[in-house]
Amino acid sequence: QITSEQIVITFGLRIAQQGKELNGIADVDLQFALNEAKQRDYERATKPENQLGPLHGLPFSVKDHICVKGLRDTFGAAKNLMLEKQQEDALIIKILRSKGAIPLTKSNIPTCLGGLESGNRIYGDTKNPWDQKRTAGGSSGGEASLISSRCSVLGLGSDIAGSLRIPAAFCGIYSFMPSPARSSSYGCFFGTQLKKRFGFRTLGASLGPMGRSTGDLKLILENLFGEYTKKDIYVDKSNFDQKLYDDVASGRKKLKIAVIKSDEFMEAAPAVQNTIKEVAEELRYQGHDVQDFSIKDFRRHIYSVLNMMFINGSAGKTLEILDDEYPHPNLALSVKVQVVPDFIKRMLKCFLGLFGQKRLQYIMSASFYKWAGEFEQMADEKEELKEEFNDKFFEEGYDAIILPACACVASPIGLTGEAGPIINYTSLINLLQYCGGCVPIRKVKKSEQFYHTQWTDKFAGALTKSMENSEGLPVGIQVAAPPMRDELCLGLMKVIENIYQLSLIHI
Repeated sequence: QITSEQIVITFGLRIAQQGKELNGIADVDLQFALNEAKQRDYERATKPENQLGPLHGLPFSVKDHICVKGLRDTFGAAKNLMLEKQQEDALIIKILRSKGAIPLTKSNIPTCLGGLESGNRIYGDTKNPWDQKRTAGGSSGGEASLISSRCSVLGLGSDIAGSLRIPAAFCGIYSFMPSPARSSSYGCFFGTQLKKRFGFRTLGASLGPMGRSTGDLKLILENLFGEYTKKDIYVDKSNFDQKLYDDVASGRKKLKIAVIKSDEFMEAAPAVQNTIKEVAEELRYQGHDVQDFSIKDFRRHIYSVLNMMFINGSAGKTLEILDDEYPHPNLALSVKVQVVPDFIKRMLKCFLGLFGQKRLQYIMSASFYKWAGEFEQMADEKEELKEEFNDKFFEEGYDAIILPACACVASPIGLTGEAGPIINYTSLINLLQYCGGCVPIRKVKKSEQFYHTQWTDKFAGALTKSMENSEGLPVGIQVAAPPMRDELCLGLMKVIENIYQLSLIHI
């Protein structure tokens, strides 16, 4: 029989070697985790099994900004190293501890959570275990790297526009973003202080699990759903719906599934589009009603999301957090864009159009300062986009969606920020406040190491470079469902997992 102490020692050694090499870890106290493991083993030896939690003795990793008692939260800013270690767990950690789980290590993030590469000036740039010259993604990239490299059994991340799903796709693992109403961010660290709640709630921010199978995700979710309400009254009270999950996962319940293969504003690479087509065909073969689904002017959705992310003063807040620390390269461009006066940005916008940078020109508009009336208009437009999508989705009787997790596979470190708004596919799900997850499907084929696009701008160049020499990298897809249909979404992910099982491949 394997003890919890043995498991913690095994993964602790793996973290100290591989996890450190990959720059996947943040603060860690293995002795503290080892002491907890010994206590769990003592309880297992002295208590009847029905008094032990369902996660008894299971170690897990945690994204940097989710508070864990005894560990430091940095938010990716060196200034925060001077702060004391946390004296209290976030609510999600309290619940998992009460079930017997053991926090093992914190994982790396981008500076201020502000990027699709998990790099900062404290812990360095997180590397992808499939190719260490490539990124693990962000902002939950440290988690994805640790789980993919078997430094962690499973972990917790957060998501406001793809931060759980994109790193999972890049690293060939599974992740799940619960419906915002079924997840609590109570007790997260944001900026330089503990916050009762994680920011960006208008974007459907959510905390969720990452693992090597849908079973890993289910194990965490069934121990979280229905538990939050003891401390967070704003979270839905419903427990995990085992029957709905079983009906979908077993194939007894057939679904009508919408398929989005690509988007004209930020086309998915052929490797990604081919993977979506293959999954759609497999699901049809299993008896599901799978139909192509189109969205009118997709770019409006990403523009709405960026408008809410580039809120007035957000760059100033970032600089306040960093103090005298120069922004990490992954964050520097977005900060510069926001601090430049609007009259200069308007001139730059004109020049961008003249030089063929139409997409960058469009995105820059989202960084303009907004007055009170514009905020109200922005909120109205967001609701109109949701209604427009939902009207079509529900009138045509759909249950779920499959779509790209990202336009490309894992990019070389330092290149992701140049690839433009590749959060377009994931941020759509946040905007709708749906639940969603990532399923790894297969690897890039030799014949798919290219990118095809109608555009000839900077973004197209970066995406082209991302797909070069990409043979063998994992391709993940996104599965999503309407709010409160988490078990249906997870069940569909299980159906797809049973077909492909990429996570069984040893890196």
